[in-house]
Amino acid sequence: MLELSVTPWRHEMSDATRRRQLGEWVASGLRRALRPDDETSQSSFLSDTPLPPVTLPSRDPPSPTPSRFSTEPLPLSCSDIYNLNRNIFVAREDSRNITVPREAVDIFERDIKGRLSKDLEEARKKVERSVVRGASLRRADDWIFGEPMIRMSGMATGGATGCVTLSPTIWVRCSRRYHRQVKKALLHPFLDWTRSTEFGSIMIGDAAKLLARSKLSESDDITLRDDGIELDASTKLYLDVDKDAIKSSSNGILCRATVARHGTIPAQRHSTIGGIIYINGRPYGITTAHAMFDHVWDEANKGFNFDSPRPSYESSRDDYSQSGTVSSRPSEDYGCYAQFRMKPSVPAPNPSEVRRWAPASIGCVANFLSLQLDSTSGTDGERTTIRVDAAAKSDIALISLGDKRHGKQNVYDSSRGSAFVNTLAEEEDLQYGPVEVILGKGAVVSGTLLSEGNCLTTLGVPIPTRVVGLDTTLAPGASGAWVVREGKLLGVIIAGYDNEPLAHMISAPQLLASLHSLVPNCTVSLVRPPAADAEENVHQEPNPKAPTTRAGYVSEGTTADLESTATMGNSSASPKGRISSRLAARGGTHLPKRYKPGAWPVVFAHPRDINMDAENEPYLDFCRRHGYFDEESEDSDDSVESEGSDATDDSWRAERDFQSHGAPAWDEWDNNPAEEDSVALFMRGCEPTDERDQKSMNEEKRVVSFCRLTEYLGPVEDKSKRVSILMDMDEMADETSLLPLARKSLFPTAEQLHEKLHEPRFPSAADSSRRGQARKGVERRIVYIPNLEATVMRILAASAPRSHRQALVSLFYHHVKPSPSVRVDITLRGLRTYTFHFHVPFFVLREHSKLRMDPRRNPDGSPLRCSRDLGFLSVPGGEGKKQCLYEAQTSIVLTGLSDRFWTAYGVTDDYYERRGQDSIKRHHRESKQCPAQRDPITRKISSPQGRYLDARAYFLACVEARSRQILREWQYIVVMLNDFYTNSCNEGRYSSKKVAGLETRDEGIRMLTRLVARLFETTQAWEVFEQCHMSFFQPDPELSTDDPDTFTTESEAMLEVLSAIRCTFSELGSLLRHLEELKKHQIDAHRRTSQLHELEAQRSVEKIRSLTLLTMVFSPMSLVAAVFSMQPGILPFHTTLWTFLLSIGILSIAYMAVHTLISKWEEWIPVFLHAISKMSTMLCPPEAASKPSVAEMAEEIPTPTAMEVSEPLPQPRRAQPLFFSHLMSRRQGEDVMLPKYERVSDDSCPV
Repeated sequence: MLELSVTPWRHEMSDATRRRQLGEWVASGLRRALRPDDETSQSSFLSDTPLPPVTLPSRDPPSPTPSRFSTEPLPLSCSDIYNLNRNIFVAREDSRNITVPREAVDIFERDIKGRLSKDLEEARKKVERSVVRGASLRRADDWIFGEPMIRMSGMATGGATGCVTLSPTIWVRCSRRYHRQVKKALLHPFLDWTRSTEFGSIMIGDAAKLLARSKLSESDDITLRDDGIELDASTKLYLDVDKDAIKSSSNGILCRATVARHGTIPAQRHSTIGGIIYINGRPYGITTAHAMFDHVWDEANKGFNFDSPRPSYESSRDDYSQSGTVSSRPSEDYGCYAQFRMKPSVPAPNPSEVRRWAPASIGCVANFLSLQLDSTSGTDGERTTIRVDAAAKSDIALISLGDKRHGKQNVYDSSRGSAFVNTLAEEEDLQYGPVEVILGKGAVVSGTLLSEGNCLTTLGVPIPTRVVGLDTTLAPGASGAWVVREGKLLGVIIAGYDNEPLAHMISAPQLLASLHSLVPNCTVSLVRPPAADAEENVHQEPNPKAPTTRAGYVSEGTTADLESTATMGNSSASPKGRISSRLAARGGTHLPKRYKPGAWPVVFAHPRDINMDAENEPYLDFCRRHGYFDEESEDSDDSVESEGSDATDDSWRAERDFQSHGAPAWDEWDNNPAEEDSVALFMRGCEPTDERDQKSMNEEKRVVSFCRLTEYLGPVEDKSKRVSILMDMDEMADETSLLPLARKSLFPTAEQLHEKLHEPRFPSAADSSRRGQARKGVERRIVYIPNLEATVMRILAASAPRSHRQALVSLFYHHVKPSPSVRVDITLRGLRTYTFHFHVPFFVLREHSKLRMDPRRNPDGSPLRCSRDLGFLSVPGGEGKKQCLYEAQTSIVLTGLSDRFWTAYGVTDDYYERRGQDSIKRHHRESKQCPAQRDPITRKISSPQGRYLDARAYFLACVEARSRQILREWQYIVVMLNDFYTNSCNEGRYSSKKVAGLETRDEGIRMLTRLVARLFETTQAWEVFEQCHMSFFQPDPELSTDDPDTFTTESEAMLEVLSAIRCTFSELGSLLRHLEELKKHQIDAHRRTSQLHELEAQRSVEKIRSLTLLTMVFSPMSLVAAVFSMQPGILPFHTTLWTFLLSIGILSIAYMAVHTLISKWEEWIPVFLHAISKMSTMLCPPEAASKPSVAEMAEEIPTPTAMEVSEPLPQPRRAQPLFFSHLMSRRQGEDVMLPKYERVSDDSCPV
């Protein structure tokens, strides 16, 4: 980073040089004074402005002079700033606390920006001439020259613990190789006016990098195909896309561009396909094109010379340098600011992690500046031509993905769930505010769109851009990513900075204008046009894996007319028209007049024909009938047939013959291994493994592990146990029965539930025609299950139809892993269904004599629901009971095909109560005593006025009842905790009755933390539902078939229920704030208690020290006095005063010595042992310990003759004693036996 300070003349200069610069300064002042249009410069020259000071060179960087726009000193750990390089700190662009003052912006825009850009035009032309000559071309990053801008920045002082003062600073962005030229231009006397501005300094920084840089990896499997795009006689371009990512999402697909010359591949470039765009009704992936034209830029050098990206985001060398007054060597305290460097948290797609690449081609056009590739289709196939004088100058590439993205939509996972991108933003939509950058289906970076525009000059061609402030830096390969806000495409990322969380994007209006320039008279849309929908085969069987949506969006599909019927099963009826509902949100035509985007779909609001055979068929049977479980799903390019197990095929075959032979017996079903895997097959579904996302695979693994490895098998031990409540309602019951909900209520066991759910819900067509009756069955069904077990989950999975799969998969996963979720899922394509979800975990506080554990177990053996003994909340002297905290979960899912045809599943936990309100025994007893029984989910007595025919009304009633129960439990917990801590504080800080030690406070803080986290997640889930899904529950008179009075009554009741639910969750929010305050208070109290404990400990130490000192002083005196009081004749000396005092002194010295040795034994014992070791080493050298004895040498050496003796025999040496090792072993607690040594006489040695 180059900086031109306010006082730049720090060089030591001669008198001649001083006079020459003074003359240049006077001449420049005269030129400014003679300018008729520059009143500011003239008045500045005529004023008594002193000459710039001349100082000696300094080793420290120049500090900008604080201006009236400067901020107060800020700590370096402030979250609104970040360390750019060395001690240079910059304010975040999306910061609300630190912004450039509006007055400074006006001064910069009015007086400085235009004039500085004009004065730098000569330097810009020099850069362009050097590029045109091709003197030093390397990569596209070297060609960027940005416009001047103003930012809040400053230099830190005082090391890592210092402060920094930010002030408005002018920034000039250019490529690094042109820093010297720009610096020279700014130091020219003609630009002396820049030093008289109110801004501190001018910073020369690196320009944005085009984010399509990547070096060829050795692990990439690249084969040169015949379908390459021929650029010249020896060069071809190959395009590939991520094959796995293209199946799961349309956004954030990695694209690889390979340029091969003479059969060799020196390097590659990677970019990101932001999403799918429809040009004249055909889908294309859109990305940037600058990654495809590197071979053209390197023509001047006659070869490839790509720079590899840095191995990490923190450069190993100094990327910025100061002006000529400062050494280019990094400062000594550079390491102090390393912790403030910006590092990426959401990386771009990694090419090395791509398992398979699929070939792609240029869709219709790819344009980067004046280079353009045009793809045309003819009788001889597709032809691609390259142009070097294109009129349109942009950075766009349309990629043809074949039929891989046919019918797909632009969906991504945001913080609020899955969301769609269906609209191109207009100019008025490009306002300052939060945005999201899509790097993949699950990789989203948050940021802020800045209000100021910008411009990147590449090869002399200016590209207008908008700047986006991000939470993190973007890695190479992110070019092409979409910038979205609330379903609108704002722009496409093309460039970013290495060390700063900033990126440049091409705005959506500019993108649209470029597309119209490249493809004249074209229609552009982000959603599938109606013409493409009309080309589909409407007679095909509905797709069981139809896409569903979250976050309140309706998936792409149809809103057929009221008279049209759904094409289900083998039905030959076809809808009159299939229109994309998302097209209506953008103002599309050909939609029903009564359809409102975001409202309840018309297809569910009116009676419709239901495929009864499909509802009678379980989902697993449907998948087996279509062969989804018999062989692996075929890939789009290469199909591989899998080999199955014979045992599994036999079990499936037995299950396939269920309708002809009936349900198997309970004992056979319970021991059937195929039925044990029914949950795994149900969770996996008919979707191929390679097309499933990681989230669904994790859900399947969690649920299947619980069902297979759980230790609690439920009905296996007690087959007479009632496991659920089953209520069936039909149209006749609603009309004739006084109590319709009690007409078909059952309290089945596991075996009975298995048989009941396997019964056909609707009579077959043959039976209805034979009886001469209309084919009517169970239209509404309620299944209530307390304490859901693995066995019941297997029953539900084996018997549920395909319209219930989405609801049960969500129910199983949220039951095994408690997490709050309140949402609406709607599928309007294929099997048109809706699903309402209400999953809320909470805590229950009960007073029990013994803690109760959940009998259901996780695979690791722990209870499924946690329970905790809160003994410190119990009242002392009670009846032996204590407060116990239990974890519970309430799940309600309602799925249906219309407003009057639905099924509700309710699951609750009451393992902590023997006979609670939700127990089946209590409901069964009440059904015998009173014919009007309670609805198990809503907890209301069934009556003609209280029945719910509409699915939305019943779901809201369930949510109201269960949310009130959850509110009561949370209120009781908060009241108990508040009373306990309030009474504890009132009884005093050292009370032993209520206030326990630090361990109890730690336990209480951990408990409060968990309670706050769970309640916060619950309130957040409701806020998402209220913002994104509440519109589905608003009454619409156009969708009602009842008379106006009936509709008014029902709508008022529904709005009243919605208001009650809002009040309930509002009170939960108040409880959350109360818990947070209570937690904060306890943390402060814990801190104060810890300090008090430390203070008491210090006081105790001081008291003990004083007592020890008194003991050391008076103990010798008392002991001597006791000895001298003995009878005469016992002491060997006469008892006089001097002997008495001498004895006291000697005993005091001995007492202090012993006390010192005892208190510091760890210090003197090693010294004592080391001294002994040295003494033993001096007495016995260590070499002798490894030498054999004389006797051993005598036994090994043969007796030589007199003639063979030529050398004297070695003399025996004394062995080293092992006293020290024996002492150390004794210290370590080992028993070591000392070796026995025998004396060897001299005459025993041979001569």
